[in-house]
Amino acid sequence: MDKPRVNIPQVADIGIALVIYYSKLTLTGEDIQTLFARSDGRRLSSATVAKLRQLAEIEQVDRQIQSRNPRHVNTDSAFKAWGLDVDEMERRFAHLKKIRK
Repeated sequence: MDKPRVNIPQVADIGIALVIYYSKLTLTGEDIQTLFARSDGRRLSSATVAKLRQLAEIEQVDRQIQSRNPRHVNTDSAFKAWGLDVDEMERRFAHLKKIRK
């Protein structure tokens, strides 16, 4: 399977990204929309969501993780495929909470 060409959007909110990562074993298209929500309220196109999902599916196959639902992708595989480093997000989020006090 060829990897689709897609620009990975910026995560809308590190806190929300961490909640999604730790609370969802699999992600739906709506979860992907929430993760990459735009500050101007516009949503990702369905084509972008599909390409992001395809990247995650390729990572799932590479890691030999089977999906129980073809409309969902494994959360860990998705974050890895999209280059989202959870450890880095946790570190930054902890620092952000510290400076906001």
